[in-house]
Amino acid sequence: TKDQKNLIFYNNLLCLINYYANIKKYYLKKGLYMKRLIVSLILAQAFLISNAVAENKKGQEIFETKGCAICHKSDIDTIGPSLKTIATYYLGKEGSLLTYLKGQGTPIIDPARAAVMNPQLIKIRSLFEEEMNALAEHMVSANDRPF
Repeated sequence: TKDQKNLIFYNNLLCLINYYANIKKYYLKKGLYMKRLIVSLILAQAFLISNAVAENKKGQEIFETKGCAICHKSDIDTIGPSLKTIATYYLGKEGSLLTYLKGQGTPIIDPARAAVMNPQLIKIRSLFEEEMNALAEHMVSANDRPF
């Protein structure tokens, strides 16, 4: 989830800061401390962003291969709610989305139409936990993407 990714990011950031605090005196003598710190932090951020993008690509791939895109368009409600609508309703409630995708809960968005989704949920239930999380992350992060 986003909270876990943020926790990992900040933990890695703290490790980097601790590392540079321990060798600060050495680099200060050479005048390289600030330059190396900035470069290392930029590289660490790029690495973490690339991991998040890769995870989101995995969710997008699952979304497309499982046929979700047929009913759930980017920003237009059709047979099912749009990704934008899903992201708006489930932001901060990713656990509820995962529960619903696993077939163990009811949807927040238009529960009266949930029966239409039941055949699709059967396909989704076969996903591994990691894949299910990637799919949910892809759906909830729709508001972060331009349409």
